Amino acid sequence: MIKSFECKGYWFLPNNPNRKISGILKYIPNEILKLELIGSFGEKMLEDFLHTEEVAVIHGITSENKKVTLFHCFPGGSCHIESSFSLRNYSVKYCLVGCYLADEKDLLFNKISVKTLLLNLFYKPQVIQKDFKLNEKNIIKEINFSLLTDAAKKSCDYDIGSNYFIHFSSSASVDENRSGNQIELTQNANFTIEKRGEKTDVLSLIYKTHLFLEFISLAAMRSDRITDVALYGIDNPSVNNKQPVKLYFIDHDIPLNYDNRAHEFIFRYEDIADVFQYTIKYWYDVDENIEPIRSHLISSIKDKEIFDTLDFLTLVQALEGYHRRFENSGRLKLKDRLERLVEKFSDIDKVRNSNYPLEAIVQSRDYYSHFFDKDEKPLLLSHIELLKQTVQLRLLLISCTLHLIGFDNQKINNMLNRTYNNKLRLIE
Repeated sequence: MIKSFECKGYWFLPNNPNRKISGILKYIPNEILKLELIGSFGEKMLEDFLHTEEVAVIHGITSENKKVTLFHCFPGGSCHIESSFSLRNYSVKYCLVGCYLADEKDLLFNKISVKTLLLNLFYKPQVIQKDFKLNEKNIIKEINFSLLTDAAKKSCDYDIGSNYFIHFSSSASVDENRSGNQIELTQNANFTIEKRGEKTDVLSLIYKTHLFLEFISLAAMRSDRITDVALYGIDNPSVNNKQPVKLYFIDHDIPLNYDNRAHEFIFRYEDIADVFQYTIKYWYDVDENIEPIRSHLISSIKDKEIFDTLDFLTLVQALEGYHRRFENSGRLKLKDRLERLVEKFSDIDKVRNSNYPLEAIVQSRDYYSHFFDKDEKPLLLSHIELLKQTVQLRLLLISCTLHLIGFDNQKINNMLNRTYNNKLRLIE
């Protein structure tokens, strides 16, 4: 998904395969996924042009004889009365290369394989091994590299519920230029999510994938991004089952930079390998209950160019919702809920060293969300003080989330003390 492509072909609607229209499918990562037709699917050009409703499915066959399915296609384009054809464009939500699907809910898949920007840091591939040989003066005289061909066998399957399992694997490649004076070694990790037993649909696999991306984003304190997606498990004689079906879509959640470093992670796989099964299972099990809270947390750790009051409000709302849903569903004021959460995690150094002016936080929440007069909120936080409290509230919400998925306060404290992430650095 990080490489652009353009493919020419014929395109048609599943219920009218005999009317094929020439066109070009264009994909530019994070910018464009668009089908450009020279002509239209309808018999009457003007009538078809005036039809502006979404087209659920479009099929295509490319010049390389690849089958393509496009889902959720939104039309646009131009039409001239004196012309014999129209130019029709469709913005596409999902593109599958390698198969025809009649509906996005078709139960034809059992596995999705994914690579992301941050996965190599979260789960070390460890395929390329280095060995140093020293001379009698302890100076390096030789460096040997080797590739472990059985690296993928070292990982385990992890049960995430409902007959879904997640698995890590690693691979490596060796590229040499023509003259042989330059060799490049590359190693990558990927994860697969597999549905065992009956097959499932593409949207279910995408959703499970999205949840794990949020898990990595929590670990990295930065939103992750998919770089490659492949689907497996089609039971259809018209498709080559040995080849994966490639999936493309526009990812609008783009990190501001890609300078990712391992020391900025709160935790990595190797840190929690002994409890990973329990942790990841619970992450998926509490999906419905934690979804809005988790969404607010992930939103709060995304890279942003500027800070605004919504960052503060999002965290306050998430903390209130967490306490109401997982600690006490009774009628309590916001101040009381925040006070109890601060007390619950008071043995975590960064929470204990924070100063939470609870009344000022409540008044600021009321002002920025309900637009009270400033005179009614004398303890109102603004500027640097509001930013300071946003950082501290984020620390509190991260503690809540880590506790929810099985980590005790001592483990959380070690995680937060070890990381060098600026998003968790207290402002003096």
